[in-house]
Amino acid sequence: MNKKHTTLITDFLKSKGNTITEATKTNYKNVFKSLLIDILDNNTRKYIFTIPTRILINKIDTNPHLNINNKISYLKMIKYLLEFLNKPYKQVLDKLKIYYAQAITDRPRQNKEVLKNSLFTFDKLMDLLEQSKDRDYLILYLLINFNTRNQDLIILYTENKKIISNVLQGKQAENILYFDEDDNLNYVRGNYKTLTSYGVKTNIINDPYFISLIKKKSNNTYLLNNRNNKPYTAGEMQKLIKSIGNKYIKNSNLNQQNIYKLIVEHFEKLNDNNKLKTTANNRGHQRGTQEAYYSTV
Repeated sequence: MNKKHTTLITDFLKSKGNTITEATKTNYKNVFKSLLIDILDNNTRKYIFTIPTRILINKIDTNPHLNINNKISYLKMIKYLLEFLNKPYKQVLDKLKIYYAQAITDRPRQNKEVLKNSLFTFDKLMDLLEQSKDRDYLILYLLINFNTRNQDLIILYTENKKIISNVLQGKQAENILYFDEDDNLNYVRGNYKTLTSYGVKTNIINDPYFISLIKKKSNNTYLLNNRNNKPYTAGEMQKLIKSIGNKYIKNSNLNQQNIYKLIVEHFEKLNDNNKLKTTANNRGHQRGTQEAYYSTV
């Protein structure tokens, strides 16, 4: 990147402050770098926004090496930057609408291909859970039974009544596990992707093995810690899930999204609408979102 591009992306990311995660900032930067390569053909002296928007769109649209998801990522990046620069971006939004419609139409085929490449099936996933022990079991149990994302697995086990109360009331952004007065194990999500839309979520965990593992833990410790005794970040959690999958199937690509897609596909095959509603509610999104982004039918 030339100095002008470096300044642009740096200032844009700085303007976001704490409204986006560090992982998202890194992703934006990587998308921007790839966009420059594809648009400017390594011409480091040219500034991307000296090119008219319609030509930028056409370059992306006609690039034979970009799939629909790449094109969407590029146009979203252009839209964000034009907005940041207080420049018009209606042409970009109009093209994005077309791409979104195409992506939704093609999504079931893409999801089938993703699951095929992951090497996992629903039955193999259930077998992996049954065979798993200790930390691996805790992770898989939560992913499968509560349709969680990586961030949802950053969980504090606590007996602190103030923390519990604050999380339940939405005053503290934390995911927690705690035993109530009736010795029920409560899993509370107070820090997940769609919290602002769906609020704090609470589930009771009845699984005896899961409960036995939690009862061995010390109070006010995180469920999953890395080698430095720090809670895994969402990015580290993704690598951890993949490593669990590779223990069962070598070179597989297990992740939280594929696990969710496998579960959705399973209940779609059974035509079990109640289960599909439950998984959508667990995930924290609408059935329409489930159908549009995770379905294989």
